[in-house]
Amino acid sequence: SILRATDLSLTNLSMKFINYPAKTLIKSSRVVFTMMMGSVIGGRRYSATDLIMVFMIVVGLGLFLHADLTSNAVFHPIGVTMLIVSL
Repeated sequence: SILRATDLSLTNLSMKFINYPAKTLIKSSRVVFTMMMGSVIGGRRYSATDLIMVFMIVVGLGLFLHADLTSNAVFHPIGVTMLIVSL
């Protein structure tokens, strides 16, 4: 329950630093961390298709965040860091 409270706190606090679409995309990339932990802790192997899909998610997220960084949208790297820690 402490981890869940920390997750919610960091997510809500990050909204001061990034816009809602960026928050939604970052939180939806949880599959990347799930797959990493599955490989590291569980020794799980993923198919090439799964790895390609995750790579495409990461590239799309990077492009979106880069566009937010260069636009007038509410965006600060501290908000991204908070969301990554909350995953």
